[in-house]
Amino acid sequence: MKYIVDHPKTKLSLDQWVSIDNMELIVAKFFFWNLGTPLQKTAAGLLRSLLWTILRERTELIPVVFPILYQNWDNDIEEPTYTELKRAWSLLLEKSQKFLKIAVFIDGIDEFDGDHSDLAEFFTSVCSVRVKVIVSSRP
Repeated sequence: MKYIVDHPKTKLSLDQWVSIDNMELIVAKFFFWNLGTPLQKTAAGLLRSLLWTILRERTELIPVVFPILYQNWDNDIEEPTYTELKRAWSLLLEKSQKFLKIAVFIDGIDEFDGDHSDLAEFFTSVCSVRVKVIVSSRP
């Protein structure tokens, strides 16, 4: 997957895709890792990483995507749940629909420790003309 993500043809194809609508492109990638921490093998870890990558580029979306977390930043609050992270994705897509296209690369899905059908359903629901999701598994 790293080869595909970093390949010049991938960049060229993605640049052509975003130029059709004159939008900004953000590429987010996540590699499940069996030897990593428990969070690196979960859907919550995946979504946290992808959201962090995107929101790092478009910080003005943080208050919209995580309003409660943003309002209570100084307080001792718990980390977002998987359900809250999925909601954050929905808000991100809704609020960025006029200016952002997202390409997501996920590798090592065979090392994912969770409900594969739920994760597949989630990514099927977010794929659109503005969101491309590329998933691979190691042999």
